Formats: sequence, structure tokens, C-alpha cells
Amino acid sequence: TSRMCLKFLVSLPAEETYTRVEGCAGEEVIFQGAIDLLAIGETVRIIDYKYSGKSKENLIKTYAKQLKLYKYAVENSLKIKVEKTYIVSLLSGEEVLVEF
Repeated sequence: TSRMCLKFLVSLPAEETYTRVEGCAGEEVIFQGAIDLLAIGETVRIIDYKYSGKSKENLIKTYAKQLKLYKYAVENSLKIKVEKTYIVSLLSGEEVLVEF
């Protein structure tokens, strides 16, 4: 398994970003980010570390869009399929699977 922190700059459809902007259908925006851990082995996984006391449900609610953007960026720039995305709470030690 190969593991890396991945910084990226990618062009995304505006409708895939955090906010909806009126009149931007078909437009592209530049999205910059840093994935805490991209693990490439038999499966490809994104792991995002958070220092948070939020419940599993609130972690998903708060960060699912961010992980979806990371997944989109990896799949479209590296041309590999991301199988799973996780949030790991450093405070509680819990691993939370985020599904789309």
C-alpha cells in the first residue's frame, strides 16, 4: 500500500463546490486542497483527520461535502477510483465511513 499526503489544485464544475452560485451552470472553478491521507493499495481510500468532539452523524453532516470534493479531485486528476472515504476523529479515536 502506498500512502501519501496529497496537495492539489483542480478545476471543478461550479455545481460540485460548497455553495451554489446562480448563473454558473457549466462554469468551472479552481479548487485547492490538501488530503490528509490518500492510501492506494488493493483499494483507494481517502482519510481525513479531524480534532473534534462531534458525533459521527455531525462529523458526516459537517464534512461530507469536503470529502466528496476530495474524491472528485482524486478521481479526475489521478484517474483512479476512490473506493472509500473516512473521517478519523483524533479526539475520540473513532473512524467514520462517509458514503456518497
